[in-house]
Amino acid sequence: MNRTLGICLLLGLLLVCPAMLQGKSLLMCINGEEISCSEFLQICERDSSFFPVLRKDIVDRFVDFYLMVEAARQAGIDTLPDVQERVRNYRSWLSKSYLLDGQVVDKVLRTAYNRMVAGHDAGRVQVCHIFKYLPQNASPRMLHAAELRMDSLYEAVLRGASFEECVKRYSDEKRSFWVSRLQMPEEFEDTVFRMQPGQISRPFFTPQGIHIVKVLSREEIPPFPVMKNSLMQKQIGRNKVKEEMSSVVEKLKKEYAYTPDRAGMDDLRRNGHTDRTLFVLDEKPYSGADFAKFAMSHPGLLSTQLEDFVIKSVLDLENVRLERKYPDFSQRMQAYRDSLLAHEIYHREVYEKNACDDARLEAYYEAHRGEYARYEGLVVHAVTKRLAKQVRKFLKKLPEEEWDNAVRLVFNADGKQQVLIEHGTFSVGDNAFIDELVFRKSKAEPLQDYPFTVIQGQKLKSPADYREIRDRLSADYYREVGLRWLDSLRAVSKVEINQEVLKTVNNH
Repeated sequence: MNRTLGICLLLGLLLVCPAMLQGKSLLMCINGEEISCSEFLQICERDSSFFPVLRKDIVDRFVDFYLMVEAARQAGIDTLPDVQERVRNYRSWLSKSYLLDGQVVDKVLRTAYNRMVAGHDAGRVQVCHIFKYLPQNASPRMLHAAELRMDSLYEAVLRGASFEECVKRYSDEKRSFWVSRLQMPEEFEDTVFRMQPGQISRPFFTPQGIHIVKVLSREEIPPFPVMKNSLMQKQIGRNKVKEEMSSVVEKLKKEYAYTPDRAGMDDLRRNGHTDRTLFVLDEKPYSGADFAKFAMSHPGLLSTQLEDFVIKSVLDLENVRLERKYPDFSQRMQAYRDSLLAHEIYHREVYEKNACDDARLEAYYEAHRGEYARYEGLVVHAVTKRLAKQVRKFLKKLPEEEWDNAVRLVFNADGKQQVLIEHGTFSVGDNAFIDELVFRKSKAEPLQDYPFTVIQGQKLKSPADYREIRDRLSADYYREVGLRWLDSLRAVSKVEINQEVLKTVNNH
């Protein structure tokens, strides 16, 4: 999935229909708009993995988003042609799944699944990548700079640099993950499904940014029932569904009281045109003049044109009523609109108005130098405390480049996974266990299968040159700018929170 859009879609989920407030406990009031407790709790239950966390407290993040959407509307962003076009495109994509009936959907998905099974790209691929996020409106200069940087990293890997170390140091995405078809952008999937385990790609662009990918392993395609939901989410949007719609159309004809005018139909078939009514749909007459406009852009046999005109008229009527017929459709559209507004106003106020040039980046580093201490060493996770210490003592006698292989052969032999290790240079925020044990930050949650953790290494001073940590520094700089801007919105807003109701939320 496009990562920026994924973030914005989730942001949009933070604004729910005001009708839900009726009869519910009032949690907060933002500039006169009431937000209920049930509304807020519903949002908290949704997946928040893509939420851009600028503050720790979920209530604060909710308020931030609400104010961002409000600021975007006040700035007129919702009236911009590009924004309106993107909303229309999203609605067009979303409406397809509501206009197709279950049998048609199953047929489409089954066909897509069978094609995947028969193809060379069946199954899924485990990958890790050196990834640099780029905004969709990135300038040519920004794209060129990112490409040059990735080319340098690619050359370093070819010369023997550790791919995994490059991921830790330079990638916006640190973890490996599995990719199935219809899950990631086509450019990404087309690349990785052509690769074998161990292969490394050249740098390439997707709508998310620029990547260098290493394939770790492959698995065969899961059964159709397991794949059905993901196919449903992506297949309709990616391919034009050209299946028979007769069952849907016939059902809607009855719902909207479709009544053909035989005299008008006969006149059209006889003369090729007519001024008479052809049919009535939901008490609205559709005339020969309406058909003539349709036929101009849909060449073909008259009988086919007439059939297509009836189908299109029925589906168009259903389409414009989706918001009224399906509350979840209306809520998803509202969520997308609001998330799009939040993204656009944030990008304008934070990134466009505060371009991070070298002078600003260096000044920011000098003001925050103490926050960029690093730790170089080893983190051991094991099934027992005694084993963790044994591993640490054993690896201390070996060079770092032999650690992974040594753990695999000595401690994880015969398929017994007893130990996990992480090693390299860590900054604050890179590793939760280093944050706790070295930098004295927040407490780390023990790993479920490897609950005992020990470390071995040394704490380093901050880099002498800010350019050594440019990417990390840039992210921190924009985060601080973003928080300042959000604080400025709060300064001119009225936010009231019912503390008694908030206690019930915190205990949820």
